[in-house]
Amino acid sequence: LEVRRSDSLAPASLPFRVEKGEQTVRMGVQRAQGPVFVSFKSARCEMEHWAAPLPLPSRFAYRVVHKALGTIVHEAELTDSTAAVHEARSILGRNAARIALPQDRSLFIGETYTLEVGFEAQFDADNAMLRVRRFIEENNVVFDAAGQTDLLTIEQAWAIQHTDDAKFAANRRTIEGVAAILLEYPTVSCRVHGTTGGASSAPKALADYYKLDSVADVSRLMELLARNRAEACRDALVRAGVPKHRLLVSSKGMAGEMKVDFVPVAAMADAATGLGVVSVDFTVRPVPQDVVLRLDRATGDINVKLGSTIDDAGRKHWTHHLTPPDGTRVTVTHAALGVLVSSGVFEDGLCYIGGEGTLYAGEEYVLAAESDDHFERAELAFVLTQGVQEVWLDVTWYARRILLYCMATDAASDDSVEAYARVQRVMKENDVFFNGAGEGA
Repeated sequence: LEVRRSDSLAPASLPFRVEKGEQTVRMGVQRAQGPVFVSFKSARCEMEHWAAPLPLPSRFAYRVVHKALGTIVHEAELTDSTAAVHEARSILGRNAARIALPQDRSLFIGETYTLEVGFEAQFDADNAMLRVRRFIEENNVVFDAAGQTDLLTIEQAWAIQHTDDAKFAANRRTIEGVAAILLEYPTVSCRVHGTTGGASSAPKALADYYKLDSVADVSRLMELLARNRAEACRDALVRAGVPKHRLLVSSKGMAGEMKVDFVPVAAMADAATGLGVVSVDFTVRPVPQDVVLRLDRATGDINVKLGSTIDDAGRKHWTHHLTPPDGTRVTVTHAALGVLVSSGVFEDGLCYIGGEGTLYAGEEYVLAAESDDHFERAELAFVLTQGVQEVWLDVTWYARRILLYCMATDAASDDSVEAYARVQRVMKENDVFFNGAGEGA
């Protein structure tokens, strides 16, 4: 009994002996398989893009899944040490690699499969998100109101240790519960996002703390309050055992609701590679075929904060909260390639640089604020993480020299002449200096 090769079946044969009467002959057949080659390429390698020269990671995982059944038919790790990869990269360059998928009775002609990279991170992030959402439905973090007049210090308004013991205990349960979930998923990051409600004026104690105006600077003050609360929750999660680099802080003042959210996000598929989640479908054919999967790195956004070079714990000095003039330009340059990658400008004291398709996680960049009449040019080298990353760029604000002159109201009197002479002697060796407050030159 023979089955000849076809598009869907491999050839097979079975000898059998005819017996007297009715008989059943069973012959196993094998689905025909097709040769499949995979080319992994950088998503930007064939584009006029600054990231085109960036090499592929030296090691990353991939898998092949049967699309209809959801069954994993092949899973492996690609490394530079693989002979085929090494040879392919010598021809294609560092930003591409080509391998043959092992057929191994799994790649059947006519069947559709999905080739994936970064699958583990997304799977874990989805599970973590579901669990955190269910947990937060019955648990949250509550803070003392910033407008309470009985607070010993305004810093209590962003303290996890609430003045009400019951609420403090509830806050601890919330933090410990979120931390326990995150610790079960070591590849998952979490965005801690603080928001505040709307207000026409900020609490006086908050305005006094930052030496700002409660009405004119209400947006700035409410943003600071939201940020402080998000950072307090992040710090509490760190104390509960969650690594700090997995926690991303973001905030939005005057957002309509006063709360702190915990949002698990897919981390990089491999912490050392920065590859995002990508996939491509293909259907196996009888003839050799090439499947191209373009690998894109996870990206990050930059929330630029302009601080002062005055070093103080907690950035409480008033110069850390000076508002840069609108239009102040900030640039982002790739450290190794020296290529200008992105830029942004300050508006109303804020500068947010989106990184989708531009700023890749795991790469080192140089953030720079251009010099103007208010401060000297400043630079900061940093490694970008996935999600929203707050980056403080400390600048040296220009200071102006102010001379004080003392004049007597009655220049003719002996006391006035003596006082004036003494003041002149003092001022020959002494001056009075002030920090610049962002005024024009």
